[in-house]
Amino acid sequence: MPGQSLASIMKNLFVLSLIVLIITACDSNNRARQKSSDGHSHISDEVHQLTLFTDKSEIFVEYPGLIINKESEFAVHLTNLDNYQPYNDGTVRVILEHSGGKIQEGSVLKADVPGIFRVSITPETPGESSIHFEFTREGISEKSGSHHVWVARDDHDPEPEGSHEASQDGIRFTKEQAWRSDFAVTRLSPVPFSGIIKAGGEILAMPRERHVITARTSGIVHYSKNDLVAGADVYGGEELMTIQGQDLARDNIAVEYAAAEARFEQSRSEYERRLKLFRESAISERQFIETRSKYKTDSIRYHNIKQSYSRGGLKIIAPIDGHIHELKVSQGEFVETGHLIATVSSERRLLLKADVPQQYFHTIQNIVSTNFKTAYDTKVWDIKDFKGRLLAIGSSVAENNQYLPVYFEAQNNGHLLEGAFAEFYLKTKTIENCIVVPFEAVLEEQGKYFVYVQASGEIFRKQEIVTGDLDGFGYRVTGGLSVGDRVVTRGGMLLKTASMSTSLPGHSHQH
Repeated sequence: MPGQSLASIMKNLFVLSLIVLIITACDSNNRARQKSSDGHSHISDEVHQLTLFTDKSEIFVEYPGLIINKESEFAVHLTNLDNYQPYNDGTVRVILEHSGGKIQEGSVLKADVPGIFRVSITPETPGESSIHFEFTREGISEKSGSHHVWVARDDHDPEPEGSHEASQDGIRFTKEQAWRSDFAVTRLSPVPFSGIIKAGGEILAMPRERHVITARTSGIVHYSKNDLVAGADVYGGEELMTIQGQDLARDNIAVEYAAAEARFEQSRSEYERRLKLFRESAISERQFIETRSKYKTDSIRYHNIKQSYSRGGLKIIAPIDGHIHELKVSQGEFVETGHLIATVSSERRLLLKADVPQQYFHTIQNIVSTNFKTAYDTKVWDIKDFKGRLLAIGSSVAENNQYLPVYFEAQNNGHLLEGAFAEFYLKTKTIENCIVVPFEAVLEEQGKYFVYVQASGEIFRKQEIVTGDLDGFGYRVTGGLSVGDRVVTRGGMLLKTASMSTSLPGHSHQH
């Protein structure tokens, strides 16, 4: 600027800077005042959440801040705790009771969308109130407990602390997401739990349910069935094979049968002749007794062969209904008398043998029952599922065996396979008032165990636990959980996946 000194220029710059600072400060204050009066601080724009339970249902509610003379909509999410699926029909009532005793209510007769019932109320009295919910379906009525809420005078009337359910940190998993998946939550209650001894073992045939077939004569084996193989089903009295000897110079069953028949016919003829003579006192009693004795002996030998004789051979008959467990001979093979031919098992009842390590010698006598899991299936069974019972507990170890045997008897319903290996959870004394969570609910991570606990309607938190015995169905928990906690028993992996996401799952409710 011509004609101005340096000092004058500096003075003008200082004044200009001061003006800019004043304007900026004023603008900031104006923006702050604007922020305090725009929609971010309106009570009606705040979304509150409330989670209540009845014996059979979970009631999760979303609603705006309540203001007198302004309609408020309650989005009531109803979940059937038996299957963790949404209710699609029924009547939902919302009852708002003001401090002065005035009661207002709203109701709907069906869900807006599956599981979500939308009920509107216009509060008429400001101040502290209580609210509860009623659900009626097919003649069954459920009522939640009461919860305190605050009704404001206007959009800027501040709510007191604790007037609604505080938000909680955790993993968000919406009701719609839970309903669409295999998901379940269970409230923990104290239950009895048996001490467990874990052992390996196998499924065997009951000794009385397995029959050994041996050759009653020497000869050549001829199959009577084309499908006679190990594993084939057989029926008691069914002909399986014959042992024939027509091509043999000796040990020929056909020759033996013919000779036995001839001796029998001769003995019978001689017995009938001498019987007449004895009645006429023509022979002595001793002579008659000798003849009768020879006739009985020849008769027994002949009929014993005859009952199993067929087509020039000796029939091999299935002794019981069951299946061929082992087949020891082939078509056309020669066998000697007493040779093992086959074994037949019925599998109607089976023997379950658990091999218990010797370290449990002092507690093995406390075993009363067992759960078990077979090597070919992931399902865990209770021995009672097979009408089974404890048979015997070993008190010594066999030679070259380091285990104590424990035996159970079970009725096979088609799910047990003879010869298969099994994993046993042997039950000992019962411990009362335990916290038990299902096996499927527990996840392992770096050698530690944890579950997911429901913190509120749609918020879940990861909880590390200390596990005790596992009985195949569930863990006894000795630390980390308390009675009353609601634990995710199905769908834990869904929550684990959600927890690893960079953002929480989007909320899908319609308001």
